[in-house]
Amino acid sequence: MPQVISSAWQALDGRVAVVLVNIGDAPIRLTVGMSARAYPMARVGSFGILDIKGQGTTTEYQGGAFQTEVHLPPATAKVVLCPGSG
Repeated sequence: MPQVISSAWQALDGRVAVVLVNIGDAPIRLTVGMSARAYPMARVGSFGILDIKGQGTTTEYQGGAFQTEVHLPPATAKVVLCPGSG
């Protein structure tokens, strides 16, 4: 059984979000990457790592891709949010 489940979504305004949920009993660290080749995201912009309260960090990226580490405590969810391509 997987410890983390995920789902990708695109909002009507073009933003792309990936929801990550740790359904396990232990914390986990994930390396998360997104690319304009795989997602309809902007080539330059900033992405955020947000908790369920909408709080978190924002980081700039260039070149249509980024990779970052996400820490998920047990029974928590986080959202990776980036601008859309349009």
